[in-house]
Amino acid sequence: MYESIGPESYRDIMLAFGGSWTMGTVLLVVVAWFFPRWRSLGVVISLLNFYVLYVVYRSPETPRWLFTHGKFQEAEDWFKEVGKRNGRKQEDLDKIKLKPVESVMSSITGDANKRQETWIDVLRSKLLVIRTLILMIIFFTLSLVYYGVSFGMGHIGTNIYTSMALSGITEFPSNIVMYFLMEHPWFGRRRSLVFSLLLAAIGSFTLDIFHMHGTTKLIVALFTKFAIAACWNVFDPYSAELLPSSVRGFCYGLCGFAAQSAGIIAPFATEIGSLLRKGDDNSAFILYGIFCLIAAVLAWFLPETLGRKTFDTVEDLDKFNSVQVESNHALGLNNICLRWFKKEKKSDRVLIIGGDDERDENTMMDADIYM
Repeated sequence: MYESIGPESYRDIMLAFGGSWTMGTVLLVVVAWFFPRWRSLGVVISLLNFYVLYVVYRSPETPRWLFTHGKFQEAEDWFKEVGKRNGRKQEDLDKIKLKPVESVMSSITGDANKRQETWIDVLRSKLLVIRTLILMIIFFTLSLVYYGVSFGMGHIGTNIYTSMALSGITEFPSNIVMYFLMEHPWFGRRRSLVFSLLLAAIGSFTLDIFHMHGTTKLIVALFTKFAIAACWNVFDPYSAELLPSSVRGFCYGLCGFAAQSAGIIAPFATEIGSLLRKGDDNSAFILYGIFCLIAAVLAWFLPETLGRKTFDTVEDLDKFNSVQVESNHALGLNNICLRWFKKEKKSDRVLIIGGDDERDENTMMDADIYM
């Protein structure tokens, strides 16, 4: 979805995704009230979401993927179709022309030294390997804490249905806060993520250290859920902006594997936490806090992407970082694998489709698309 829109709309999609997820969480409580047995609940939930198969089937491929795989005409047709549905005139749509970039064309023309980028190219790029590993750790942390806190809501408070409903409702304000915070010039994506992870760590450690009970414990747990939900809201678009389009699917697959692995481990977090602090009923939260701190430190070394260019290929990313290197941290990790993106002037990145003022670009999706 993020590849089909301009960066200015990322937070709108984030708000829509986050709101839909939150509504689904609250709806789950309602369905579970009427179908308390897990077998019947599973059947009902599966039937309610069967329409997703049709939605995925009918969804078109993203123009950025089409472009990076040499399907220039299909990418042009995608833009023209969107412009047509937005009421653009045919003479305006005929002006849409996509200029291939050298890195894409070389992989299509069969150059012996150039080919379609695959997972092998990811492994050859030190920058992308370490960046993907860091993203996997953060995905693992967010999934572990999110599902761990969610699963634990049944043991917090006096009523499992009330606690789960409040847990879902708490995510609504996190969507709103991140909607504004992630676009703030100072916070951006990176600081918003680090700030939210630190809040989640504070909430987790507070629950474990002070041995809270009753309403107080419920409030702090909801605060932790708010913080980790905020992390997800900013991390979804942020992680997409950090990965080149040509291999984003592969890297996302690895990150998804890490997230699902954490979801499997989450029910056993209490047992794992007890190894760190024996005889502690809230031992899982100390585990969550430790992982949040680790993820916050790693996230701090990732580059900021707000208002800055993304890349179509691994080659483009490596070339850019070999020339544009800014070492803003004393630690050597930034010099090895995590380069700061150089911010470009907005006027150099705008491509007005269907208008009188069209600016030629070296790459199609370096531009912000307005229709």
